[in-house]
Amino acid sequence: MESAISVRKRRSTPHTNFRLASFTKQFTAMAVMLLVHDGKLRYDQTLTGIFPDFPAYGKAINIRNLLNHTSGLPDYEDLMNAVEKQRVRCGRPKTDSRC
Repeated sequence: MESAISVRKRRSTPHTNFRLASFTKQFTAMAVMLLVHDGKLRYDQTLTGIFPDFPAYGKAINIRNLLNHTSGLPDYEDLMNAVEKQRVRCGRPKTDSRC
């Protein structure tokens, strides 16, 4: 793991990936809950109901599943190959193989 000092010395670019991990989950959940409160989303609304082009398996996943971490969706990093993971960690665009 990099130290905070080495991370601080890097310049941010439009391709910089700020690895926030689970830090923002509670803010995203609260934003979704506010959308439900305002009537813009429903807890029982499915992913395909919100995103019509989402794959068919989204018919079985609703907002409540996402908030409760019971959707069954895999971690997106588990789906990435090793090269792509390295590029994401380095904060470089896909066309740049340096790290």
